[in-house]
Amino acid sequence: MKFLLITLFIFSAASANACSQYPGAEAENHVGISDPERIENGLPPVVFGGDTLHYTLTEWMEKLAIPGLSIAVIDNYEVVWARGYGVKEMGTENVPVTETTLFQVASISKPVTAIALMDFAGQGLFDLDADVNEYLRSWQLPQSRFSQGQKVTLRHLLSHSAGVTPGGYPGYDKSEEIPGLVQILEGRPPANSQPTRIVAVPGSGFIYSGPGYSMIQLVLEDQFDKPFDEIMEESLIRPLGLQNTTFKQELSGEFAQRAASGHYFLGDPLQGGWFRYPEKAAAGLWTTPSDLAKIMIEMAQSAAGNSNRILSRETAQEMLTLETGVMGLGFMVRPENEFGYFSHSGRNQGFVSEFHMYGDEGKGLVIVTNSDVGGYLSALILQSVAREYEWPDADQQSVSDGLALNLFFQAENVQRPQTEIEPDPDVLSRYTGRYLLDDGFPIVITLGEDGLNLTPGNQRAVGILAESEKEFFSREVDLRVTFRMNDDGQADTLTLHQHGRDLRAKRVE
Repeated sequence: MKFLLITLFIFSAASANACSQYPGAEAENHVGISDPERIENGLPPVVFGGDTLHYTLTEWMEKLAIPGLSIAVIDNYEVVWARGYGVKEMGTENVPVTETTLFQVASISKPVTAIALMDFAGQGLFDLDADVNEYLRSWQLPQSRFSQGQKVTLRHLLSHSAGVTPGGYPGYDKSEEIPGLVQILEGRPPANSQPTRIVAVPGSGFIYSGPGYSMIQLVLEDQFDKPFDEIMEESLIRPLGLQNTTFKQELSGEFAQRAASGHYFLGDPLQGGWFRYPEKAAAGLWTTPSDLAKIMIEMAQSAAGNSNRILSRETAQEMLTLETGVMGLGFMVRPENEFGYFSHSGRNQGFVSEFHMYGDEGKGLVIVTNSDVGGYLSALILQSVAREYEWPDADQQSVSDGLALNLFFQAENVQRPQTEIEPDPDVLSRYTGRYLLDDGFPIVITLGEDGLNLTPGNQRAVGILAESEKEFFSREVDLRVTFRMNDDGQADTLTLHQHGRDLRAKRVE
């Protein structure tokens, strides 16, 4: 429930409770049709409630209000094709997405950071099993009742098993002050995230943690006395010849000109184009699918012993060995190292991305989008690529019930007319206050300069617009809100309508 209002579901090859198997998985004769066209025209049909949606890639982009998308396909350890679709910003048809358009790839920053750290560890500069506080000079991770004197290590942080503060980061728009890394770790203003603390026994299990990678970022900066983006430039970006990749958050020159703008779920662009993420190791990477594919190919080739430009074979294999939950060291992997598979996905405000690599087979895919709902379409593209390029588990993939539901609801949202009215501010004040869902999760309604804002828990506030006196909608996330009034004309209950679900919250004093 905690992340209901801003979290999108990103479906990967590892997920699929089948509701409809894609027909036609058998090989076909595609004489005269290019690989990209077969993918674009071969997306699986989506069946839900007796209805079927079956569109090409570009048709789905229009139906879902996804402005731009970029793909790189890997086969036999090479990028066999890369292509951009749509535009960098909605309403600007003269600035198309190309294969050199930069996208934020959010949490994919983590495995890329992990590669650099493991390179340093392979050189003997870091002990993965030492107490991380031994490497931190400008800040120390406080002990808690959960640690009981147990150390948190770099291995724990890489595999999300450190038991430190879970979750990700909301980012900062261009009008907001950017905090320093220590302020972020301490949760001090102007940081907009929680302090980094030990909240579970270190090593006891998988707890996905963005703050854990912020600690890794600080370790590298403290040890090398350089900004993180410079460390990554010297250790990984330049050695791999990545021309379209950076961890810098203040883009300039050609990078700024080629950067895609992020978009909310109905296609509205973020103010200023994108948010900034000073938590660079956790969420700050800008890149292209082709550059990211080069990193994945290098990782696979290193694990096979065919390359050592960054990592030795032993180090690469260690990273791809299951540590806890679904994690190796930086990458999501499978038990028994099935097919040498590794992957990761990412979501920043306005951007969704993912990659999948079958290291033993030399096959893979990178997809990046500049839309909060990009993951819905990525899941269909994934299945089309898997079948076309004969991935080893292609026949196990299908459109899940959850994916079908989200695709139908998003297409309906885009088609539904959104009519905003301007109610009197005195009327809006009747809705402000604190509400609690049945499980105690708080929803706070406040009145700002532009109307009502809804804040779920400790997440970023979402603006909601009046469609009628009691019905509101958001253009930022898939969310509608209905208020119920008491006899005194004050709201006493609100109902959240999202992803086909209705959740009621009661107002509290």
